[in-house]
Amino acid sequence: MTKSKKNIDNNDELGYSADEEIVLSAEGGSASGGEESTALDSLKRLREKLKKCVSEKQQYLDGWQRTKADFINYKKDEGERKGELVKFAKEDFIQRALPVLDSFNMARKSDSWNDGIEQIFKQFLSILKKEGVEEINPKGEDFNPNLHEAVEVVDGPEGKIVEVIQSGYSLNGKIIRPARVKVGK
Repeated sequence: MTKSKKNIDNNDELGYSADEEIVLSAEGGSASGGEESTALDSLKRLREKLKKCVSEKQQYLDGWQRTKADFINYKKDEGERKGELVKFAKEDFIQRALPVLDSFNMARKSDSWNDGIEQIFKQFLSILKKEGVEEINPKGEDFNPNLHEAVEVVDGPEGKIVEVIQSGYSLNGKIIRPARVKVGK
């Protein structure tokens, strides 16, 4: 009978050292009594180590799956919080705009309608300015396609804005609506 020995090296997944060996019978016969018990002990230790590894793997997998589910729930909750924030931001703006509506109602009842409208216009611009909104009214400036939208080319100084059809607006430096203008040729 031929016997072969297999050394398990230090880098093995199961962590056995090189001096621990498994005795295998190449022909399937039995080994001598001492060698057989050593092989059975080694096999038993390997099975225990394997069970422990499988158990740890399952724990890691379960932990990863819980963490993934927690992250998905966090993203969903964060989306809902952002929606609530936007809703309340609108409410805050509306509460600041309501005095403008009140001013319109008072102006409608007043004899000096033009003065009332001018006051309301200033009040509304003040609210927008506090929110970071700036008006873009570029009459007489050079045409800039990043800030202006040309709706017509007319006689006048070349490349200059001759007339502003509709003012543009920026919010905290970002263009949210370009000014619509007539440009000279």
